[in-house]
Amino acid sequence: MAEDSPYRVDPFSSYCALSGQQTLILGDKLFITGGYYVRTPNRTISGGPWFRIVDLQTSFELDRLRNSTDILPPSVYPPTVPVVQNPVFWFDSETSSIFYSQGAATLEGGIYKVSSQHNGAVRGKSWTAPYNPTNASLGLWREIDTPFNGQTGAAVSRRSFYDDKARKGYIYGGWVTTTGPDVFTDGALTYDAETLVWTNGSIPYGRMDGQGAGIPYRTADGRVVSIIFGGRLNGTPLLMTTIFIHDITNNKWYRQDTNGGDPGSRAWFCSSIVSAPDNSSHQILVYSGVPPSGPSNFTDIWALSLPSFTWSLIQANSPILAPGPGPRLQSSCNVINDHILAIFGGRNWDGGDSRYCDTNGNALFLYNLNTFEWLEEYNSSDREAYKVPAAVYNDIGGNSSGFATVTAPAGGFSDPDMTALFSLTTPTSPVESGGGGSRTNVGAIAGGTVGGVIAIVGLILLFLFFRRRRNGPIPVPPPGDDPRKDTINGAFEIGNSNNQSQNASYEVNGTPVPYGGPAMEVQGQEVKPPPMELPAEDVSQQKDYTRERRPLLP
Repeated sequence: MAEDSPYRVDPFSSYCALSGQQTLILGDKLFITGGYYVRTPNRTISGGPWFRIVDLQTSFELDRLRNSTDILPPSVYPPTVPVVQNPVFWFDSETSSIFYSQGAATLEGGIYKVSSQHNGAVRGKSWTAPYNPTNASLGLWREIDTPFNGQTGAAVSRRSFYDDKARKGYIYGGWVTTTGPDVFTDGALTYDAETLVWTNGSIPYGRMDGQGAGIPYRTADGRVVSIIFGGRLNGTPLLMTTIFIHDITNNKWYRQDTNGGDPGSRAWFCSSIVSAPDNSSHQILVYSGVPPSGPSNFTDIWALSLPSFTWSLIQANSPILAPGPGPRLQSSCNVINDHILAIFGGRNWDGGDSRYCDTNGNALFLYNLNTFEWLEEYNSSDREAYKVPAAVYNDIGGNSSGFATVTAPAGGFSDPDMTALFSLTTPTSPVESGGGGSRTNVGAIAGGTVGGVIAIVGLILLFLFFRRRRNGPIPVPPPGDDPRKDTINGAFEIGNSNNQSQNASYEVNGTPVPYGGPAMEVQGQEVKPPPMELPAEDVSQQKDYTRERRPLLP
């Protein structure tokens, strides 16, 4: 028996834009929270209360996304779950559960049949739901106590991630809902999934907004460091060529200048991370965002390669409309099928806020990192390994398979300790993260893993050297197969990282803001909630699911 919807509108036919949502890749499915919602036909603003799941196990056309998207019914995802912008949305493998907490409130906007069911984040409370890996399904969501001594309101920041190995989550900067979005904090928050308790630290450089990125990176010796960039610090736009690094284990901070290009100061971009096949480099991918002043015209894709801290431009201009996302505010990024950058939601900023709608919820945009194309269709069987783009290996050496030869900034690391921190001399296995970025897990934390391989290669070459002396010449491999042979970098030596502009703004609750306990057990059987009945009058209003289009930019 179908469930009645607690909402007045349909999640697809009413869709114009969704921003500030968070996403996870689990079991070949894309899980999408609610957020700031813009409705058609009059661009009405409200919270977007639906939890969407896109099935990546089957192929589909991107302008028919509705056919591959499920909406969790209220029997599993109660309408009282807070609808917020920029929450934390993490996966904990120890309990096989998702964790949802913090975030900025949204307007009710007349979307609920019972308006009192619309909620924001509650201090000291979070939500969790069990995940069944057998069929990639979620069980009943429930509220849990997560104490935070001294917290006055919910934290709001896009600089967050989860270290599944340590079972700890981190939030940097941002603002607190009780003080308002124009008062930034120097807080560095830690959530402990063992104790369910939040604690607070501080950023030594001052007050940092929540409009940039915080990306996890696992070092060769197993430490997790935070890579933090973009947005504003103490009210001043940060250069994207300045990167902050937090060694969480030792609570030590570093500041590093980058090499290569300059993406230009920006905020509200989305980011994810992907690793070269041999793990000799790792690319933090950045799409779009909003500049400190003037109209947003960012439709580019940049890659920050670690450990060399080198910016490379992957694509200068992307389509303003489908198949590209155009300039976007508060979208989310994940890497799926190992080589496809998946961008969901956000608000199209071309010509004004949400001037162009993602009609009928067709808000998923896919960029093939191997062919440099925006896709019209998703092919579930396309599981090709990621190839390092030429624009990247031209800057850091190597080839499409990896073999990076530039493994440190050209001018050296800003602190001697960073040399060891970002060395690649000890193998390590990647660790889960809640930020997304892998097809088979929820986003491996990148780290240095090539040293053991190099040792083996060295022994093989030594053997071949002596064999060559006895048996004559050995066939020469194709040029570029291993450019590391001429390097002298230590990584490959065996044994030896408030002047707010009024022109660019986003909205919170419709107000312009300048940019400037144990999990529930899930049995092996499939968790299949009853279908939710959607309002018939809204579903039938639009039969054409195609999204607005414009020719590709030159």
